[in-house]
Amino acid sequence: MDSGKTHTAVSLMVGLRRQGRSVAAIKLTGTAAGRDLWKAKDTGVCAALDFIDGGFASTYLCSLTELLDLNTRLVADAASKGADWVVIEIADGLLQPETSALLQSMVFRGTVDAWVFATNDPLAAVGGISTLRTWGITPIAVSGILSMSPLAMREAQAATGIECLTSAELQGGILNDRLLELAGNRSTDAA
Repeated sequence: MDSGKTHTAVSLMVGLRRQGRSVAAIKLTGTAAGRDLWKAKDTGVCAALDFIDGGFASTYLCSLTELLDLNTRLVADAASKGADWVVIEIADGLLQPETSALLQSMVFRGTVDAWVFATNDPLAAVGGISTLRTWGITPIAVSGILSMSPLAMREAQAATGIECLTSAELQGGILNDRLLELAGNRSTDAA
């Protein structure tokens, strides 16, 4: 919480939109608060959806089955609104039970082309990346509050081996080619 997740997600959306991509925003988990979706809408996304659109005021105490069904419905809704890309934000920390269950789910992980981890500081980056790796997830980048400090970025990158990027770099589309490559590999693997 308060690690810069929404700003990181919005920055990814801006980067994709600057290259003419049709992007949707989804906040999959959390408690109802409009400001995150309003920030996404300000980027010009074709759809800004959250768990409320799936019938939940909060995802607290949702089962994994409910979260997987919610993800499927929201992604399908985004696609029906013209999205070629969907940026999904997952709320409130890796140890939160619903988040943990979702990220450990092979079914959910199988729907994601790339991961970006938002965090506050280098030590949190080390702990978070270590936890994610035990679940079979290796993010392509680290960002968030941490990216406001060049020293913190260097420390996190040295300790995790994962590139740390600022919001300006994400907004400039620095990950776009890599995202296209990863999505292309997924399409090839599915064929």
